[in-house]
Amino acid sequence: MLRIVAVEPCTDPNREFVVLQNRGFMMVDLRGHVLHDDKAAEGARGAVCMLSDDVRIPSSAYVLVTTGKGTNGWARCSDGSPVYQVFLGLAGSLWLGAGTVHLAAPSHKKNVCLPESASALSPAPEG
Repeated sequence: MLRIVAVEPCTDPNREFVVLQNRGFMMVDLRGHVLHDDKAAEGARGAVCMLSDDVRIPSSAYVLVTTGKGTNGWARCSDGSPVYQVFLGLAGSLWLGAGTVHLAAPSHKKNVCLPESASALSPAPEG
């Protein structure tokens, strides 16, 4: 489960970032998580950022979401732990003056496979 562990607002988008960490025991899909501020949480126009990279974050690994420009991908922290870097590519600050930053996780649906005999319960197509 991803959690926000640091927020560093800055006027320079290349130095502004949010750090997430997978605090769970299982890998987590990054795609679909949303960072947003208090205004957006209340339905007003605020800072919102959906993470769309299709990558799995291992247990204890970090995600560094930088507001500025760069190339998304895996790197290593100074202590050797893995960090996935996400660059939003914005020219200005997103979190400066935003108040509290929140992380919303996507809800997942479980695919259910029905046995072949269940097709007998379905109505036949017309025509």
